[in-house]
Amino acid sequence: NNGTLFNVDLTAGYTGESETAYQFRHSNQSYIRVPHSTSLSLNREMTLMAWVYYEEQASNNFFTIMEKTNPDFEGHSRYGLWVYNGGIVEVCVEPDSCPNGLCQRCLDTKERLVEGAWNHVAGTYDGTFLRTYINGKLSSEFNYGGNTGISQTNFELFLGTDLYSLN
Repeated sequence: NNGTLFNVDLTAGYTGESETAYQFRHSNQSYIRVPHSTSLSLNREMTLMAWVYYEEQASNNFFTIMEKTNPDFEGHSRYGLWVYNGGIVEVCVEPDSCPNGLCQRCLDTKERLVEGAWNHVAGTYDGTFLRTYINGKLSSEFNYGGNTGISQTNFELFLGTDLYSLN
């Protein structure tokens, strides 16, 4: 899947090699937009991962790592990863059993990201358990019960911002 870049800069990634990561500016107009494709229609399970260089946040707002989002509901998403409140990572997924298309299952990490360093973050969902990981270690998990798939949409995937959110 190829995305379109908007106001991002190439920079050194977690290995230190130049031009292996994108730096997002402190603006909701700095992002990568990936068009919908069937490979992004996660059906029953998901694993979302990213390397994130964490800098202190100016507010407690949510900052999007990646999100498959719905423009009709001001940022409501089908799945995604966010950072908020001083380095907590949150993963959310909307189950296919959601009656009105506006319910999510979310889970936050117990630990915070290390400031001024590269952190590997991940969120997984297997239809029952939602789990978060920081730097390869399980941080939190929750059993939502039942076995449900992931709500299907043709929405785009965004990296670095939630273009449709009011915040």
